[in-house]
Amino acid sequence: MKIASAGAISATLFTAGAAHGSPCVDAKSARNGFVLARPGIQSEFRPVAGGMMSVTNTYESQSPQKQFLFAG
Repeated sequence: MKIASAGAISATLFTAGAAHGSPCVDAKSARNGFVLARPGIQSEFRPVAGGMMSVTNTYESQSPQKQFLFAG
């Protein structure tokens, strides 16, 4: 019974990791902006003039919140 349980848990973990895997954001791709998302939450990062970064946070049931960050 323990071996079957361990196998089922391992299979679940490995498939869950593969489903959520995506390329990491690096300095080159971040210049164009990027989106970080989880169920119910999304953050969109976009560069704006003067070395500022615009961050728009969207939550499930609330209106979006916008922030401006200097130097990322």
